Amino acid sequence: GVYDAFRAWLSAEIGVANPDDLDAGSLNQVLSAFFLAMGWGTLSVAPLGSAALTVDSGDWAEAEPGSAETPMCFFTSGMFADFLGRLSGEPVAVMEVECRSRNDARCRFLSGSPDTLNAVYAQMAQGMSYENALGA
Repeated sequence: GVYDAFRAWLSAEIGVANPDDLDAGSLNQVLSAFFLAMGWGTLSVAPLGSAALTVDSGDWAEAEPGSAETPMCFFTSGMFADFLGRLSGEPVAVMEVECRSRNDARCRFLSGSPDTLNAVYAQMAQGMSYENALGA
């Protein structure tokens, strides 16, 4: 799978045998380089509030600009949940909140605990922005 490919790439390209040994400060750069090398596109990872990470991409391969009215990168959401969960060693949920398929400027995925993202989803369903739901 993708995580196993990352482990092999990390060892060959960065010289780090175990993702647990990766410096947290280099995570954004390393993940962007990996997903670009795999043909997915560039990405950036950053915290949003105290309970979530964002994964953003302006050129994500799964998106088909202008083809949908709602976020459509379902495969990526599941793949990131598995990948980030393995990387962190914790259960992780991922929800796409912006998507180039609906003509947003970027695809933006929120990553956090399942409880956090369930609460964010419930607040978004009542009209709150995801930023406000996360206190960002």
